[in-house]
Amino acid sequence: MEQAIWLPQPQTTGGKPLMDCLRERHSTREYSRREVPVQELSNLLWAAFGLTREHAGVGIGRPGSHTAPTACNYQLIDIYVARADGVYLYEPHGHELRGVLPTTSVRLSTSPSRRSCSTRRSTWSTWPT
Repeated sequence: MEQAIWLPQPQTTGGKPLMDCLRERHSTREYSRREVPVQELSNLLWAAFGLTREHAGVGIGRPGSHTAPTACNYQLIDIYVARADGVYLYEPHGHELRGVLPTTSVRLSTSPSRRSCSTRRSTWSTWPT
């Protein structure tokens, strides 16, 4: 699956003050089936590991400073997005999603007691602690 989704420029100004976000942070066990709007997804992915200075720093031979620091600037962070049409890998240097698995290869299960993602190649599971 070589499909790519180009994301709009993230909105990197404004928003809620950090202290308000920390104070209001909470966990939830109920999720909506509503698709995340592409602008909101763009903002979240940039906040998680986007480039802040595209030509500063060098990690594993690629320039760029990320929103999340890494040990020795190794930048070994991969962020995957599961959508109705497949699973995608976030590419911070192009601010895009690169398709890695089509929907037909993925079965997601989210029961109250167990969360897992199965593919033809392997299965990942997480159990609540």
